[in-house]
This record gives sequence, structure tokens and C-alpha cells, in this order.
Amino acid sequence: MITLREVNRENFGDVIDLSVAEGQKAWSNLFVIAMAKIQPELIPLAIYNGDVLVGFTMYCIDISDEYWIYHLMIDRKFQRMGYGEAAVKCLISIIKQDKEHDKIYI
Repeated sequence: MITLREVNRENFGDVIDLSVAEGQKAWSNLFVIAMAKIQPELIPLAIYNGDVLVGFTMYCIDISDEYWIYHLMIDRKFQRMGYGEAAVKCLISIIKQDKEHDKIYI
């Protein structure tokens, strides 16, 4: 079962060690977490399958007052197993709790 959890002291090192396939590289998770430190509207979350860390995501309501999913990555060892789709569904269910907003951008 996929769950989204806070990035914290205990899982930080594991989150920044996640990696994707060579052709998928963009921003590092460390850079994305650093962005969240200086932009408090950004919410970074670790993606778990049970107790196994499989990926990382970040979302927010930005200055335009709209939800954005800014970052989503599944570690290369866990790709093509449905974890990305399941993580997006979890994230959308979190965002849908806010009844004042009805759009999500990726």
C-alpha cells in the first residue's frame, strides 16, 4: 500500500539517495528539499510502499493560489510497478480535502 510521509530527520538521507534512470535526471531531491526550506508553501513527501521508500514528491499552493505537483520521482529500482500512479492518486486525495480549490497542475 502506497503512503505519503513527511520528509524528516529519519528518512532524509534515504530520500536524497533515491535515483532515477540516466535519461530521467532533472533536479536532485536534495535541491528540491532545499527549495522547500526557503519556500514554505512547498510540501515535500516521501513515497512508501509499506515500509519501503520508493520515491519522492512535492506539491504546493503557489502564489497564483492554485495547486501544483512540482516534483514526482520513483527510484529506478521501483519503476514500472505502478507506484507513480498510486502516489499521484494519494496526492490528489490529499489535495481534494481542500474544498476551496478545484484545479491541480503538473
